[in-house]
Amino acid sequence: VDTTAKLVSADGRKRLATRINEKVDLPGLSEAQEQIVFEIGINALGSILETLIPPEWRPALQGASLDEIAVFKTAVVATLSDRVAVPFISSQQKQELLAAIVDFAFEGFLDTTGLDGVVLDPEAQLKRLEATEKEAREELPAVR
Repeated sequence: VDTTAKLVSADGRKRLATRINEKVDLPGLSEAQEQIVFEIGINALGSILETLIPPEWRPALQGASLDEIAVFKTAVVATLSDRVAVPFISSQQKQELLAAIVDFAFEGFLDTTGLDGVVLDPEAQLKRLEATEKEAREELPAVR
C-alpha cells in the first residue's frame, strides 16, 4: 500500500488543510483565502514528498528516531521554501508557516495511515502518545 498516496489524496489534503486553517491565522486573509493558501501548500508538499521519498526508499523511514524525523522535516521545509511562493508574509513567517504545514502533514500522515508504530521508534511513539494524552486531557473539560 502506498501510504504517501493516502496522505496526498484529494480528501486527505483538504482535511489536512482544514486542520491547519483551524489552528493558524494569516493576518489580512479571510478564512476562505487561508484555506486556499493551505491547500496549495499541502498539494505542493504531497508532490514533493513523492519526489523526496521514492517508493523504494519509504521502508527506510521505519523506526525513525525523533532526531531523524526532525532532519527529514527540515529538508522538506527547505525544499518547499525553494518551490512555493507565499505572498504577503516575510521570509521568517514563510519558514514558520511551512514548518507548521510539514508538522501537521507528518502528524496527519501518521494519523491517517496508522503507521506511527512502523515509522517511529519506540521513544518517538511514547512521546507522541504522551502529547496526545495531554491534548485530550486539556480538551476534556470543554466537552463536559
